[in-house]
Amino acid sequence: MKHPDLQIGEWKEVQVFDCKTGDLIWMECLPGGVCVFLREYERQEGMSRKVTKYYEVHHPVEGKMIMPDYYFISLYERAYAK
Repeated sequence: MKHPDLQIGEWKEVQVFDCKTGDLIWMECLPGGVCVFLREYERQEGMSRKVTKYYEVHHPVEGKMIMPDYYFISLYERAYAK
């Protein structure tokens, strides 16, 4: 489905869901599964101006992990993904 504010060829970063400390979120990559969201922060990559968002989460098997936000989706999105 086309986003109404975007033209063909445009790309726009959107935050799909807003996490608060203690929220449950789904990790899409291995080891995968439900995680507890702890905090979000931004990190500038190298000499570029690109800023990447990272999530600090608690995974039930691996413990505390810090990973880029694009590895996570909301539980709602996971439950109703088609």
